[in-house]
Amino acid sequence: ERGPAAEMNFERVIESFYMTALIQMGAIRHEGSPAGLDIIGARQTIDSLVILQEKTKGNLTERESTMLQNVIFELRMAFIEITNAIAKAPKPQPGGAPGGPGPVPGGGIIK
Repeated sequence: ERGPAAEMNFERVIESFYMTALIQMGAIRHEGSPAGLDIIGARQTIDSLVILQEKTKGNLTERESTMLQNVIFELRMAFIEITNAIAKAPKPQPGGAPGGPGPVPGGGIIK
């Protein structure tokens, strides 16, 4: 049973983008489902936050501005970590032999 719907505000919008990017990067997942990786979607989500930051400059409270800045920083760092791990992953062997890419190192919740 759920209580009344939480009021939507700017911080909740940012939180929604944040969670979406983490899911796209495979950092969090729904219980029982395999971790997915949508690196292009994650990049677009991060870019959307940057656009919001640019277009709302001067119109946010200090708290909102700081939150947005921190979220963008954290997501960019996570994105770099994941793309570096992908670049360093062993390439698939011809014929499907073992040694292909596996789960992204450090999967789970990004700290």
